[in-house]
Amino acid sequence: MPTALVILAAGASTRLGQPKQLVVFRGKTLLLHAVETALDVPGGRVAVVLGKDTERFREELQGLNVTILENETWTEGMASSVRMAANWANEMGAENLLLLVCDQPFVTPSLLNQLLDQQQKTGQPIVASGYENAAGTAVRGVPVVFHRTLFPELLQLKGDRGAQALLRAHPEAVAVVDFPEGRFDLDTPEELAWLHRL
Repeated sequence: MPTALVILAAGASTRLGQPKQLVVFRGKTLLLHAVETALDVPGGRVAVVLGKDTERFREELQGLNVTILENETWTEGMASSVRMAANWANEMGAENLLLLVCDQPFVTPSLLNQLLDQQQKTGQPIVASGYENAAGTAVRGVPVVFHRTLFPELLQLKGDRGAQALLRAHPEAVAVVDFPEGRFDLDTPEELAWLHRL
């Protein structure tokens, strides 16, 4: 059974003031980096959920072996994109759904493979990345793997809560792979300035 890898990229980047998907870091846009990272995972099929500015982002993905999922209800929040991802994974008969966002520039194919390997080793239905947030609080978050047994719950998500709701609902079902660099994601102009300094 294949693995579905889906990049959630439908948001409007309102706090940043410009599309974070098109921010260039180390010679590539963050969207292209996320897609190419996912494409490096053996046995995976890759999709991108787009919402605002879909046509603008399509140009960035031309020629890549990636499915574009257009989320017309992206203004509802993250849950609408997660539902699209779960539905696509379900339709293809995927064993696992690996969700990524494009504003974590330090995600690597090695990390994604570790998450999938941990799911096989532990049998846990959720494998999350572990890191600290800006306040120093431990976080379990994206990239995150969900086994197909949880697809029905993903399809029931509403609003802007996203898949984090399942991690809170099933803490005993979560295995963790350390990803210290996951603490950095791009949301504000200050974070963008920091990224450019790198």
